[in-house]
Amino acid sequence: MRGPSAMAYQLGFSLAIVVVFCSVAGILHYVPSPSLFAYPQLRFQSSTLRVVLSTLQTIVTFVCILLALLHSSSMLASVSLFSLYLCVALVAFFPLFAVVFSGYSCIMTLSLILNTLCILVGASVFLVFGIKDVTTFRTIIPYEFTVSDTIISLFVGFVVSLYQLTSSPLLYQAYFPIPTLHKLRLTLAFHGVFQLFSSILVFVTIALFYAFLENKCSLNFSYQTLFVFTKVSW
Repeated sequence: MRGPSAMAYQLGFSLAIVVVFCSVAGILHYVPSPSLFAYPQLRFQSSTLRVVLSTLQTIVTFVCILLALLHSSSMLASVSLFSLYLCVALVAFFPLFAVVFSGYSCIMTLSLILNTLCILVGASVFLVFGIKDVTTFRTIIPYEFTVSDTIISLFVGFVVSLYQLTSSPLLYQAYFPIPTLHKLRLTLAFHGVFQLFSSILVFVTIALFYAFLENKCSLNFSYQTLFVFTKVSW
């Protein structure tokens, strides 16, 4: 998932919002269940059904995340000095570190700063020590769409977002106690629109940054050398 094709992840997220908006929202809003997977147990009095559904969804989500991790790490490994296994460790470690030490409360407390700092540290490691030269930035964030990246991004975005919207205790506690079903659906719609526009803003910022590097930094220097040159010049 890279370049313009990564925007398909947000399309998958929006599709999951529509599915929850039209079907799941009405069920969870009127049934006192902690998640979508607890609803079959309450409705059909079968804990086995809940275990089967939750296990299946967990397996699908794990496979999608693993494929996305390997795919993105292989792209980074092809243009960096790091091996594939080191790229996998770096890509997986920094977000995981922030989640473990911040927990679900990271959205509502100042510990969100830890999550942001860990992501910035991980990105800095790649930029300063990993990327070979400036011209390889096009390989990481290309301008053209690819069918395979688009399909993977769309599928992963839909599955992961549907799982989070229907099974995450944090999202359930935040959205589903809303008094009326109309307000709940309106909140979900605003959540999806905000997420989509935030992703577009990030993508446009990255595209402008790359355009600046391509026009102003034509020499094939590494990022580490570029930063040292800037420091010495100052």
